[in-house]
Amino acid sequence: MNLFATFSGVISSFGGLVRPIVSRFAVVIGCLSSSLVAGHACGQYAHSLAADINPGLETNANYPYLTIYKSELYFTANGGTGIGHELYKHDGTAASLAVEIRPGSAHGVPDHMTVFDGSLYFSGNPGNPVSKELMRYDGTTVTLAADVAPSLFDSSAPFNLIVLNDELIFAANDGVHGSELFRFDGTSASLIEDLYPGATSSHPNSLTVFDGELYFRADDGVHGSELFKYDGTSISLVKDIAPGPEGSDGETVSTGVQAMGVYNDAIYFQARETGHDTELYMYDGSAVTRAAEINIGSSGSSPTDFIVYEDELYFNAIQSSVGRELFKYDGTAVSLVSDINPSGSSFPRDPAVFNGELFFAASDGSIGHELFRFDGTSVKLAADINPFGSSSPRDLTVFNNQLYFQANDGGMYGVEIFRLRVVPEPATGVLTALCLFVMAVLANKRRFEIVHEQ
Repeated sequence: MNLFATFSGVISSFGGLVRPIVSRFAVVIGCLSSSLVAGHACGQYAHSLAADINPGLETNANYPYLTIYKSELYFTANGGTGIGHELYKHDGTAASLAVEIRPGSAHGVPDHMTVFDGSLYFSGNPGNPVSKELMRYDGTTVTLAADVAPSLFDSSAPFNLIVLNDELIFAANDGVHGSELFRFDGTSASLIEDLYPGATSSHPNSLTVFDGELYFRADDGVHGSELFKYDGTSISLVKDIAPGPEGSDGETVSTGVQAMGVYNDAIYFQARETGHDTELYMYDGSAVTRAAEINIGSSGSSPTDFIVYEDELYFNAIQSSVGRELFKYDGTAVSLVSDINPSGSSFPRDPAVFNGELFFAASDGSIGHELFRFDGTSVKLAADINPFGSSSPRDLTVFNNQLYFQANDGGMYGVEIFRLRVVPEPATGVLTALCLFVMAVLANKRRFEIVHEQ
């Protein structure tokens, strides 16, 4: 195609209409030019650094726990010289230190953040005489919300914070009952139940709200690790899926992985029972059933990282023929979305829906672990942030009409917060020609005057 002839034809056809159109869409063309220089095509995406909290290649390797509060994006990061891992925020334009929980080079280490009753709650360490406890930030100051393990220098290390009705629920260790479920009503924290009696921990995890109740995995010392629920009053066993002390729990999931998913009036999770290793199970409020056997045989598919997209449940799972890849469930059957890495496993994780597409981190075998997207038809690379290896994007969060995440660019910035924006795609006709024209200008390194003053 002759790009110059195409553009000239448009100019001749529209005459005086070109000037106001060019003027009206000058911003669009500028955005297109920038994205093209960066190697992104028209109508695609462009990534950029959102915050260089610790300049240079120093690491911010802690999980960021990106959380939106009062129209700003909060996260944990290492400030570098003189500041440890503290609470930072991004207003859509720039990042800044929100509050220094533990002044000096020591670490406040805020994590497991969630919004409750108009404040931001998290697990943090304010220093002597309190260790890691439940903290509260109201947008101005940070205070100790509850000292769950009050013994001197003891740490309850609250985690898996989640809101159920008008209470903040979390797992913590008070130094007496082991790791159990606690609740906070805005004033004080209290133990819900010593599920595994004594100092032994029941290890509640994978906390998920479904149909007004809280579901989680735990070990009560009798049934092994099984599915339990809390209805706001008491804790009860949902079903002893695999009778015996071992329980039905599958593989242990890492921080940030969504181990349960709510879809079509049911909660989905991984479990195992006699004759079947870790597969996809569901509970619809009445009965627990195996939804699908994805990896037929005894090895199991271990489905994790659940998210709903286009009225279907997406997750990653193992199938012997393809490895760990992206799958979906339509309420009836499970199907492979794409064999992203034909030579092995792509390990898709940290999914998020943005701009009508499903984004996630994965590796196609030819590049490292990078940012990919699925538009409902095919999987494409969204951004190769680290051309030298894996950028390992994680904690994908939509904020201010952009996709924010932590990644390692492998070069100038190291592990920092990045963002992905939509590059506007011009409509047909004049705008398409203008986009092509910008491409031609960049390719030939010449300057063209497209509008002449009369």
